[in-house]
Amino acid sequence: MTKIPFEKTIEAAYRFAFTNILSVIGAMWLPGLVFAALCAGVLYMAWTDLHALIPPDLGTAVHNEIDARKRIDELSTLFLAFAPFGALISLIGLVLRAMATVGVMEKALGRRAGPVFVYFSLAAPVWRMAGALLLAAIVMIAGIAAICIATGVAIWAADTYAGGIAGLVKFVAVAAASVSIFYATLRLVFFLPAVVVAEERIGIVRAWALGGGNVLRILGVLIAVLLPIVIVAGIVSNMLFGALWWGDLQAAMMAGRSPTPPEFFAIVFGRLKQVWPFFVAFEIVYLALLTGAALGAVANAYKAVAESPA
Repeated sequence: MTKIPFEKTIEAAYRFAFTNILSVIGAMWLPGLVFAALCAGVLYMAWTDLHALIPPDLGTAVHNEIDARKRIDELSTLFLAFAPFGALISLIGLVLRAMATVGVMEKALGRRAGPVFVYFSLAAPVWRMAGALLLAAIVMIAGIAAICIATGVAIWAADTYAGGIAGLVKFVAVAAASVSIFYATLRLVFFLPAVVVAEERIGIVRAWALGGGNVLRILGVLIAVLLPIVIVAGIVSNMLFGALWWGDLQAAMMAGRSPTPPEFFAIVFGRLKQVWPFFVAFEIVYLALLTGAALGAVANAYKAVAESPA
């Protein structure tokens, strides 16, 4: 299998992300807005019922086993009540994520000419992408379950038969399981968006095949492309917005107390009321650069290694 051209892929990913940032935003903003409206609507309709189930002392310390069991029972009831709403949000969110991914990937692969100002589609490519993402999640869950079972058996065998080297055997088993999961995730998922859009099929096997012999390069590309954006965005965000609530948090700590979770969120979100338009704009640009760089890397790596549609 052809190797991913490392430096060329990184350069192409950055070029796509920065030169097509408006198109990336154009492909993402409407699905994102629909998802936000969906979450707000579901929360609004269900808030009365869910709010009545929220423990009044949530966020306070639990001091004994009886209180801990009571808290678990209360949270379990809340979780079961929220589960149907969460399932609905997750399912529609999967489709909307697939929609945004298709919009950006079509641009990255050169299948869509000109700028993209708005993208909303329920055509076959979106459903293929949603199916591919869902199938990949199912495959990964099954694989992780199998690896965890094998690791559990290895740990049991180490305790039973390994004697003095049981600790070493357990460490090796857990390390091997972690590496296997990480390897399989990168190899399976990285090329999948490009395969779905370029080859017009749910190509789980094809994506896995393209990743063969390229996992270390995939990891290196993702680190080189995404990590600098995350670091720079974190620094800029802290410079622009961090001081808004840091003063209040620092004052609370200097007074000899740590803010409770409700106080912490009140401080953060209370201050955001002053600058939320700028904060939202910053997050949109950050997410667009991150998405554009990631999918730009996928598209250019795919074009380099895909010898022909299979």
